[in-house]
Amino acid sequence: MRKLLIIAALAVLPLSAQAQFTLGARLGYAPAMGDEAKDVALSDSIAGQIPFQLDGLYRFTPQFAAGLYFSYGFGRLNSDVSDMCDAQGLDCSAKFTRLGVEATYSFTNASPQFVPWVGAGLGYEWYTAEAS
Repeated sequence: MRKLLIIAALAVLPLSAQAQFTLGARLGYAPAMGDEAKDVALSDSIAGQIPFQLDGLYRFTPQFAAGLYFSYGFGRLNSDVSDMCDAQGLDCSAKFTRLGVEATYSFTNASPQFVPWVGAGLGYEWYTAEAS
């Protein structure tokens, strides 16, 4: 067992010498798409959201990185829902949360000033709506 661990450590050593941890932050806008329930469009109640996302990636090579992301979005209510809340004297809000895994590949040989990249992720999103 001990020999196996030593061999594994020596095999990973070239990768770990280049490895680094990368933290990223994003801000964006996401229009409401998809269904809230069967035959109920999300856009019937939500106009969109302004998500803030944090990424934690482990860079295995200068090109390849993989890690986790967390996103929290402030929802903008559809004007019909917003008007209904205002008419009833309610303070209504929506919040979106996303968690997932992602991987990116950077084309570092393109140019020193411009480094294009592609990425893919898989996650889970849910939202809560409140009225008080």
